[in-house]
Amino acid sequence: VAVGQTTPQPTTIGRFDRQRRAEQQRRAEARAPEWNQRRARVAQVRPVLEQRITRQREEQTRLVESHRKIATEQRKTANERQRLEEQRIQVRDAQARATTDAERRRVADEQRKLQRQQATVEANRARIQQQQRASQQAEARRRDDVAKRDRAEQQRVKAEQARRLQTQQRAEAQNLATRKGEIDKRKAED
Repeated sequence: VAVGQTTPQPTTIGRFDRQRRAEQQRRAEARAPEWNQRRARVAQVRPVLEQRITRQREEQTRLVESHRKIATEQRKTANERQRLEEQRIQVRDAQARATTDAERRRVADEQRKLQRQQATVEANRARIQQQQRASQQAEARRRDDVAKRDRAEQQRVKAEQARRLQTQQRAEAQNLATRKGEIDKRKAED
């Protein structure tokens, strides 16, 4: 059997002939502006999204720190309240055991001191609750502001996308009309 080397036909090995390759090139060139617009849009949107994610992370960190601080204050207040209650019980027991006037005066002084401390603890508790309410209100206002900004941004993006879609549809219609004209022209030439 004689083996000879022949050059394969481009159509038999899956290559496009010159006309089909030129048509593909025209289509790619026609779509290049669309892809460039998409790349520009991605480059425009990416920083906005990254900024939003960063802002959300910072907000989450701030909330965690705020809650942690409030929880610490509440634990301190609860511990102080418990300590004062134990002291009050001790003073009451000491007053019941007091036999002399001097001892009774000392116990009464301790009781007044304990009441002042308890009043201070209650004032701190009220202050903490007020701070917590103010913090929650400020956080709610800030979230509302962020939500408003996000809605405005979404509306702007939506309008821009609608405008871009209309432009793209017009360009596609124009390209279709151009291609149809070329096809009709080729048919007329044949």
